Amino acid sequence: KAAQMKRRKVQKFPLEGSRGIKATLSCVQTSAYGTRQVCAVFAQSLRKGIKMQRDIHHKIIFTFGTKLYFDFFKRIDRKKIEKAVNMLLDAHKNGRQVFIIGNGGSATTATHFANDLSKFCSVKGKKRFRAISLTDNLSTITALANDISYDKIFSEQLMNLINKNDLLIAFTASGNSQNIIEAVKSANQHGAKSLAFL
Repeated sequence: KAAQMKRRKVQKFPLEGSRGIKATLSCVQTSAYGTRQVCAVFAQSLRKGIKMQRDIHHKIIFTFGTKLYFDFFKRIDRKKIEKAVNMLLDAHKNGRQVFIIGNGGSATTATHFANDLSKFCSVKGKKRFRAISLTDNLSTITALANDISYDKIFSEQLMNLINKNDLLIAFTASGNSQNIIEAVKSANQHGAKSLAFL
């Protein structure tokens, strides 16, 4: 194995972090996985500390992450964001319930958002948000999915709770999930408002 490793092409790339810290990234060309390069640890960074790795990582994140963030925010319609904020503030001002839904990762976002409204937006002695995530009660969700339909897991919950002028917030990547659509229909039927983040 050692002889085989010697025959493989080794490429070394010098790297430099802040404060003049230097290291070498060694990459071994391997035929075991086609043309894929297996990158070893920073050869000298172990001796000079993980500071090197952190510097390089942060530099990459800053360079590419910053560009992605700026490109993303340029595409956001500020008027729509302002409208969404006003819908939330209106619900808060008038003591309306805010129901939040989503599937998969968006279900977790719904839970987190309800937590933010309920906990982090609370001020002692002031009116509070009445925020409820409909993604959290597993027994209710599985009962509805099993006995009625997965398409109804949110709309059926809304039928028990929602009132006129309440607010439904949906987090959805596609906008096509049937249980999201059914929930919005239910909200509309009860005279509630709906807001979607796609």
